[in-house]
Amino acid sequence: MTLSTIILLLFGLLSGNNEKMDNYLKENLKNYASFSYEIISQPASLDDKTEFNIDDGRAFKMSGNYGYIPIKIENGDTETNSIITVKLKLFAKTLISSTDIDRDQTLSPGMFVMEEREISNLRGDIFTDFSEITNYRTKSRIRANTLLEVQMLERLPDVSYGDPLMAYTRVGSVVVSIKVYSRSEGYIGDIIRVIDDNRKIYRGKVESKNKIRIIG
Repeated sequence: MTLSTIILLLFGLLSGNNEKMDNYLKENLKNYASFSYEIISQPASLDDKTEFNIDDGRAFKMSGNYGYIPIKIENGDTETNSIITVKLKLFAKTLISSTDIDRDQTLSPGMFVMEEREISNLRGDIFTDFSEITNYRTKSRIRANTLLEVQMLERLPDVSYGDPLMAYTRVGSVVVSIKVYSRSEGYIGDIIRVIDDNRKIYRGKVESKNKIRIIG
């Protein structure tokens, strides 16, 4: 993605140092639509007459909306390892609800628009493509103009209440199968209750969206 907005609130750095930081952050924050930053702390020895280099031997780290840039400060023939701490404002193109959405609603792309929003203080994951919301439904009501987060949703069950299923069991070397109907929701691997045409209740393990193995 293009990093379109960079606001520099810098103090006492050589212009060459500014450019190094810009390029470094552009590379490490390239998955965001845009960003801005301000320097929160820097070594006391770093001023507008001091040159530094990005330390490529150490990784860029983030904690929340703070970034930590590893540097080496030149001092004659020696170099000193240090860190510049920056506060980040991060922006991403993400899904925003265009209407109120009730609880247990299956999602569709028409319920959302794609907008660039600040996500610096979000703790959950977001959706950056309409295709990512297929097979999801809401856990609770979502109001219009809400930034959609993963924890607001749950995956659609593999089996829904009332779904027709093929249930089978083994009797010796013989496989016996009957048609049943789900009496609860479930995912592959879950144990659910089903009922046959004679109103007899069974328990079975979901093996696919249309098949269960009777276990009791």
